[in-house]
Amino acid sequence: MQDLLSEDQVSFYDENGYLVVDNVISEFECDYIMEKMNYHADENFSAILNPDRFEFLLAQSYEKLNENDNLPNKVDYILKCKETSEIIRNYLKNKNVVSILEKLQGRRIIGLMCQMLYKKAGSTYAPQAWTPHQDNSYIGNKNGSYITTNLFMNKATKENGSMYVYKKSHKFGIFDAEDRPSYREASGNNPGRTIDIKNLEKFDKIDLEFKKGSLLVLHGNCIHGSYPNNSSIDRPLLSCSYIPKGEEYSIGYNAQRKEISLS
Repeated sequence: MQDLLSEDQVSFYDENGYLVVDNVISEFECDYIMEKMNYHADENFSAILNPDRFEFLLAQSYEKLNENDNLPNKVDYILKCKETSEIIRNYLKNKNVVSILEKLQGRRIIGLMCQMLYKKAGSTYAPQAWTPHQDNSYIGNKNGSYITTNLFMNKATKENGSMYVYKKSHKFGIFDAEDRPSYREASGNNPGRTIDIKNLEKFDKIDLEFKKGSLLVLHGNCIHGSYPNNSSIDRPLLSCSYIPKGEEYSIGYNAQRKEISLS
């Protein structure tokens, strides 16, 4: 697994605050994950926090449970939630991903949380565009040790809502930001603890494109955001968060981050 990253890639991440690694999982695996997650999506294809935790997945898809009009079907849906949560937990613990992150950090890491972002073409949240923000703004880790990964389940371009980063912005700590709702926010509102545009002018903005099965690794302090999906192509991704063992982090009201062993 250590051959998955070259020393040049490690240096690139250290210097720029992000790294794209292709072919982390297969296209078949991407389709398998989406088949499972689409089963639990609501009519708006709203984000699902912590689908790797049975209770979170069930709580955010209760409408699906209530669609079943008899007890055996309700029980079957609950069992499907349990199955899906176990599948997603396995991807949070994916050996390729863990190997990449531990090589970048040089330390043992733990999982904290994950989130399914559908950005399905034509859905309520397709036009959503995350504003420039830092993930560590939510965590408050003083050592800048927090890492977010985004595993792309389909190809992503600017047209279907891909992401952008501000190169080398991770070297300047946490910026002041405007707090905004960032979970199932009202239609027409863009999430993200928004950083003032004046603080962005010193950095180069880089638009990123991804192949199906690619992984974006983000330093917690790297400023980034996303574009709206105004195309006919879905842009789903599984976002997972990690931190070296022993580092401090905020639990969060909705996120309810907690230490998850990856072994």
